[in-house]
Amino acid sequence: ASAAAKVAAAAADDGPGLRGLTGGVHVVGIDALSAGGGGGGGTSDICSDYVLEGLTDCTVFLLGTLRALRCHNLTRCKVYCGPVAGSVHVQAVDGCHLAIPARQVRIHNATNGTCFYIRTLSNPIIEHSTGVGFAPYAFEYPGSLAAMDAAGLGSDPGMWSKVDDFGWIKKQQSPNWSVIPEGERVPPPAAPPLP
Repeated sequence: ASAAAKVAAAAADDGPGLRGLTGGVHVVGIDALSAGGGGGGGTSDICSDYVLEGLTDCTVFLLGTLRALRCHNLTRCKVYCGPVAGSVHVQAVDGCHLAIPARQVRIHNATNGTCFYIRTLSNPIIEHSTGVGFAPYAFEYPGSLAAMDAAGLGSDPGMWSKVDDFGWIKKQQSPNWSVIPEGERVPPPAAPPLP
């Protein structure tokens, strides 16, 4: 089934999203996001909550503006997202690559070299996470710059590197996260066309 069909089917559950998938590239645009129950029947430019859950070896492109995003139980996935006007909650991600701009990013149980390429207006928060890296968000798609401005995320305040580790209260740098060196940062792919 297409990503749009999966969005619509999941809307009856706990909101629109992609769940229980293994492999493949999944491209979801604002029309599909809105049709999935989050954007007022397609009349809004912002979808409400969106969920990525139980995905393995998937590449996901969310090409629209969301109010909130939940990423739970992802393994070896790549997620490239448009602006999230509210918060992002990440739980149990292993060996993933996430490119997400949001007002707030909270991360629980991220492991095995998971990389976060983010733009946020507040300090990213990690808990119970090890071996994670952070770098600035760089993904773009047609219309993304205007969408970022509209969501209040047009300029990067540099908070991506000011990570608060709630499991590390010492003044020294937490051993659980690091800044990804410039020479090791993976450039984002070109955005695929919408289906």
